[in-house]
Amino acid sequence: VFAAEDAKLGRAVALKVLKPELAVSEEARERFLREARAAAGVSSEYVVSVLRVAECAGYPFIVMPLLAGETLQARLEREAPLDLRTALTAARD
Repeated sequence: VFAAEDAKLGRAVALKVLKPELAVSEEARERFLREARAAAGVSSEYVVSVLRVAECAGYPFIVMPLLAGETLQARLEREAPLDLRTALTAARD
């Protein structure tokens, strides 16, 4: 996932790009598209919205809002292990 800018709208977005080694697999491409459709079909504060699905130079990507905050990985690197309440909340969300 990459931070990017929607040049036409002038807003920050996140781009989730299928890895190059998977982009050659039709099965992986279809799974990626199913993921995008599933996320687009859910309206929840716990699921990021899908703004667009497209392809560039043979690489499929999903455009989503860029969210503020840190990743779970960054949090674990900063403060591991998590206390039980925080871990359960993250797992639930």
